[in-house]
Amino acid sequence: MNLKATLHYSLKRAERVLFLVDLPVSQAAQDRIHTRTFSNGREQGFTVEVLSPSVGLQLAFAQNRNSDDLVLYVGTPKDFLNNDLPNEAVYGTKKLFPAKGGKHGAFRAAEEKLAREVTKLVVAAAKQAAKEVKEVAKFKASSPAPAPAVVPPPQEEAPAP
Repeated sequence: MNLKATLHYSLKRAERVLFLVDLPVSQAAQDRIHTRTFSNGREQGFTVEVLSPSVGLQLAFAQNRNSDDLVLYVGTPKDFLNNDLPNEAVYGTKKLFPAKGGKHGAFRAAEEKLAREVTKLVVAAAKQAAKEVKEVAKFKASSPAPAPAVVPPPQEEAPAP
């Protein structure tokens, strides 16, 4: 028997979106971006997290559990429970990308529109995060080094009589 890795159809759609995302940012900004799979019941997709010294950005996208539409959840890392599931506030502000008519062309149009939105959000957050990291490093470099701790030399014990 051969085992074959197959992806659920909704995860394939999310994967197509991920491949369409274009991030024209510096290496420093790219180092702040982390991607992993997202699973919320019937919603299978990806989570993108932009790490930042201040707040950061986390978003998750997948095919909506109730339709062929794609869904995007946007918040901060603190808004996602267990690093994956959006809290009620984020869930309430989800953005849908409809695949009108359920045809292949409509699916592709929704995927491209979602990819543009993800690109816009991630590029802006990654650039901001890279800028913050650079400012923190500059601040640390300009701060005076702490004075070394003065440790008294060890006392020699007097020989016992």
